[in-house]
Amino acid sequence: MGEKTRLYYIDHLRVFLTILVIAHHVGQAYGPTGGAWPVQEPARAALLGAFFTVNRSFLMSLFFMVSGYFMVGAYERGGPRAFLRSRLIRLGIPVLFFVAITTPLRIFLFG
Repeated sequence: MGEKTRLYYIDHLRVFLTILVIAHHVGQAYGPTGGAWPVQEPARAALLGAFFTVNRSFLMSLFFMVSGYFMVGAYERGGPRAFLRSRLIRLGIPVLFFVAITTPLRIFLFG
């Protein structure tokens, strides 16, 4: 078996993209997004409009590309059964937990 090496540039890219996601969502309350927010300021930062345009043009696509790059290795290491099992555990359990929590709340609050 080959020696595993960490790809630090990918780690740095993921951290940078995560910071951009946070900045994008924080800025939506102050920029020209046109959304409805609980607290509205009449003044909007026009600079954020350009930031949103550039940011949304590549941000999630790059996240998906990085994910797809590593998915091939995960699939080849364990085969299709182990890959699907790990994905169901990592993604399915949180989704089931979320549905189990939010469905009663939604029924209680909205009838």
